[in-house]
Amino acid sequence: MRGESIFALSSFPDLPPRRIFLAAAPRGGRRVVYFLILLSAPLGVAGYATDLTVYAYTHYGPVAAWYRSRPFWLAAAVLGVLALWLCLRAGWRSRTVLTVTAGGLTLVRPPATPLSLAWEEVRGVEVRLRQTWPGKQVGGRVTLHLSDGGRVRLRGFSPDMLLLAQHLQRSWYTAHLAHFRRLWREGEVLDFGALHLSKQGMKIGKKFYLWREVQRVALRGGRLMIELENRQMIAVAVFRVYSPEALLWWLQEEIRR
Repeated sequence: MRGESIFALSSFPDLPPRRIFLAAAPRGGRRVVYFLILLSAPLGVAGYATDLTVYAYTHYGPVAAWYRSRPFWLAAAVLGVLALWLCLRAGWRSRTVLTVTAGGLTLVRPPATPLSLAWEEVRGVEVRLRQTWPGKQVGGRVTLHLSDGGRVRLRGFSPDMLLLAQHLQRSWYTAHLAHFRRLWREGEVLDFGALHLSKQGMKIGKKFYLWREVQRVALRGGRLMIELENRQMIAVAVFRVYSPEALLWWLQEEIRR
């Protein structure tokens, strides 16, 4: 049985601290265009309301001016508040910074309070990424599953998202490797979300497969492909597996020890 990975796993070295900027909001020129588009709606409605107010006032008096333009002034106010909130949100999200170290991670995500987590508090790393077109930006979501049942979702749209996913999974695996080895020696089960590994074999859902039945495990097209000895293929969505890159590394190296 052997494992393959789209991430070209060769080693899990000691990883230096790294700061990753999540471009979860437009930046540069696109940010200016984004703000202009947001502001155009309330300003356009306000302009129409002003024109209607002047027309109604000059032709029918102040009462008509008030009643005819009131719905449009109300719509302009609602759109203005919404545009202001989206502009502030974009400004906050553009300053999202994640610092990853050997001991854990710190997430600065204004206006929320900075969050610090030790790797012992992280149960697994779920990755859902998509690429718009070859060589361009990668978007999606990386979810940290916590030992207390909570979740921390990291969203973004940047080339850094793939780097983020790889770095988090490598760091998580490196921090848990000694614990995994101890559990393995003691005959305990390793929990990788949809898959559970033991010295006897692999459990997927309610089905259990002995290691001699498993021929190959690979990551392909967002799915974990498991080939059995009878050439039967089992596909498991990657997002159902905690740290699939770490799982493949374990299958490639540690299970042979």
